[in-house]
Amino acid sequence: MQQTLPLGLVDRAACTWGPVLLGGDTPLSAGLDSAITLEHTRVLVTSAATHLGFRVVR
Repeated sequence: MQQTLPLGLVDRAACTWGPVLLGGDTPLSAGLDSAITLEHTRVLVTSAATHLGFRVVR
């Protein structure tokens, strides 16, 4: 996503978070030179994970 977002190639994004600790990570926005605005479109909470949906605002 860090390469495709600045180029305008992403319209929607989906993220799933689960209760797992894996150590170090890289933020999705790391390395972006410009501000990207995301509109929150969906939330689904289950016992196993939280699923979030976003739309890229242009």
